[in-house]
Amino acid sequence: MRQEVVAIGQTARTARFQGGPQAGLNWRHVATVMLLLITLPVFLTAGLAAMVLLPVLLAFTGAERLRRLVANAPQPLPIRRHR
Repeated sequence: MRQEVVAIGQTARTARFQGGPQAGLNWRHVATVMLLLITLPVFLTAGLAAMVLLPVLLAFTGAERLRRLVANAPQPLPIRRHR
């Protein structure tokens, strides 16, 4: 009897399992939900913190002080040409 070739990441379909790909809640759906439950609050919190902290930082330190801080940063060295 000839067997079907199974691609990486798939399981072989047998006569006992006749359900389609959406037959039930498998581990991939659970993993996706868990990943979203972990990452979405982290990204939302980081975005909210950036939206709240940046204006507060600018209000307290002043834009001019931030410009001076950036201006005092070391300048990159010029590129040398090989001869």
